[in-house]
Amino acid sequence: IEAKQVKSRVEQKMQLEATSVKKLPTGFYEVISGRNLFYVDKEVKLFFAGHIIDMDTNRNLTQERLQEILTIDPKQLPLEQALKFVAGNGERKLYVFTDPSEQDSQSVEHVFQSLENVTIYKFIVPFGNDMNHIISRILCAKNPKKAYQEWMFDKVEPAINENCMSRTAEKNYYLAQQIGVSKAPSIYFEDGSINYPVMQTGDNET
Repeated sequence: IEAKQVKSRVEQKMQLEATSVKKLPTGFYEVISGRNLFYVDKEVKLFFAGHIIDMDTNRNLTQERLQEILTIDPKQLPLEQALKFVAGNGERKLYVFTDPSEQDSQSVEHVFQSLENVTIYKFIVPFGNDMNHIISRILCAKNPKKAYQEWMFDKVEPAINENCMSRTAEKNYYLAQQIGVSKAPSIYFEDGSINYPVMQTGDNET
């Protein structure tokens, strides 16, 4: 009953849909709205958006819950909308939502370049508005993978293809919305878990 009351208060005060509300041993309530997680008190007078750490076990309880919420089924991804890059035997799989206009997306490419025996599916998504024309040119290029690499590493702008009517970027944007991806780079592993928002070099060989 209390959780239902908190849910009602959250939706009324915060003007959002709470898909799940659960009372925690701390007395706070965990609220899930879409693919976002935060905490409130019973009266929804206090709002907390940080991480809860179990000091006895050193477990990040918030991160564990986020992994559950953000996990996807890679088999449901429309891989035909992604640029496919293969290194070595391509045994391992990564699924990346990337925005060529974002500095973090550009930086993580150097990490990807050092990986071995991996297949990376890169979904190009126009999260920003400044460089949408570059994204269109990349996807409309005769060789989109080459155009992508040249832009990400050397800032070589792809040529304009006036006859191209590609809707891939638009489709990828709606796909990102559907699964709750809101920034780039967002990197998913083969089991559907996410390393979000940027994968560190030490995490990719596990």
